[in-house]
Amino acid sequence: MVQKELTWWKANLAKGNLDPNGLGKDENGNYYLDINQTIEDLEKEYETAPETRTLKEVKPQFGLKGEEGNYTMDDYFVGVAVTEEGTAFNYSMNSYGAAPMSVEIRNQSRYEKENIINKFMYWDGYDYYSKLAESSQWEVAEVIPTEEELKEGIGISLEEAKVLADEKVKQLQIPDMELGDWEYGLCLYQKGSGEDQKLVLTDTGYILHYTRKLGGIPITYTEEQGGELYGNDMGTESESWPYEKLDFCVTDEGIDDVQLIDQYDIGKTKTENVKLKSFDEIMDIYEKMMLIKNADYMENAKELTYKIDRIVFGYTRIYEPKSDSRSGVLVPVWDFFGSYEGTYKEEAEWETGSENFLYAPQYESYLTINAIDGSVIDRGLGY
Repeated sequence: MVQKELTWWKANLAKGNLDPNGLGKDENGNYYLDINQTIEDLEKEYETAPETRTLKEVKPQFGLKGEEGNYTMDDYFVGVAVTEEGTAFNYSMNSYGAAPMSVEIRNQSRYEKENIINKFMYWDGYDYYSKLAESSQWEVAEVIPTEEELKEGIGISLEEAKVLADEKVKQLQIPDMELGDWEYGLCLYQKGSGEDQKLVLTDTGYILHYTRKLGGIPITYTEEQGGELYGNDMGTESESWPYEKLDFCVTDEGIDDVQLIDQYDIGKTKTENVKLKSFDEIMDIYEKMMLIKNADYMENAKELTYKIDRIVFGYTRIYEPKSDSRSGVLVPVWDFFGSYEGTYKEEAEWETGSENFLYAPQYESYLTINAIDGSVIDRGLGY
């Protein structure tokens, strides 16, 4: 493994490519990554590297310490779990800053199978990329399959993928956790750097988003992670707190990727039979607040058009960071999903090289309204 990585770095050095990962330069014009130092470090590692892998069985747990660069992290565990078939999964558990609990499991054998070195593969929703391909505003058309091609190529039905994930969710024993939403998924990575950078598609599958369902009403899934630190910027000591998240990426070969973030401990019902605002009242608030809530997006745009195509009723978690940053309340809300497109201002157009833009993630909520009192909730802040 070390030899393969050494060969890759030396090949880039021989070509004069001193920044193969595209990390750029600092304010003094020096590359953030010193390729000669990287090669030297790998050569030292190669001298002491064992000929074979020796696996040691350990118990993944919080309460450990680990090294990350020059920093020592508390509650940090990284290991590899190997299945009976020989597939290796990278397994990490850590607690840091905005994420008091983070567990991630990723298919590590995929990197060797695809012969990928020093690149990060990730799963992303198909819907957004397909819209970009249709609009021709980003060079992804040659990479992104049509929906028909995608369905034929996945090799597993949604129901079969759900059965695999449901089995794991049951083993986790998290109360009231059910499949909330799903989307077609793409496993991608970026090849090359700078102007030569290209998007590479390695696999397709399903991304399953699990959420709690309480009294027949689910916690609405959105792409917003929460836990933004605006409070610290304003001089307070507010703690950030991201939302609970449980995602599975499933292919025809099985579960490929799992993320479990900030598991909730659900308490008691605070108020029974709450009176909600009528939908007409909610729509009046939407018409007034949609422009105000998203006004910041107009800074770089001449014009902006939102297209709301889905309105969802469900729960979200809110909290009061100044009084209690470790507990919150699930409240019923209305979320407005869709897309927006527009035209850049000239200075922004010069930076992007494009006149028009489109933003269309499937689960981006552009406005969240409290169904009880009509207040607008900032999902980034969590209140």
